[in-house]
Amino acid sequence: MVSLYTRWFHRHALIAGWAAGMIYVTIQAYRTSGAGQAHFGASAAPVFGHVTYIAIAALIVNLLVTAALTPLFRAIGLRDGYDETRPADYTADPVTGPAPAARPKASVM
Repeated sequence: MVSLYTRWFHRHALIAGWAAGMIYVTIQAYRTSGAGQAHFGASAAPVFGHVTYIAIAALIVNLLVTAALTPLFRAIGLRDGYDETRPADYTADPVTGPAPAARPKASVM
């Protein structure tokens, strides 16, 4: 979501950060037990000695990996690609079309 508001992040770093967060959250969720289940039993897990919601920790992992890899990818010269978004893509004005044809009235017998 942060990349929607800034173009600073490298697109390959964003994908790597997303993957790191998804891998982290899957492993942590698998390791949690609760409610009679051996795996995927809770949404919180201990992180550095504190019980934390797993998704918050995964978001932090995602941001750290993305922020660390962006300058690295730029330093090694990995191309970021071209943003093809146009200013017109940010508007959602309705398109006017022809008026609908008049329907004939039904006759009553």
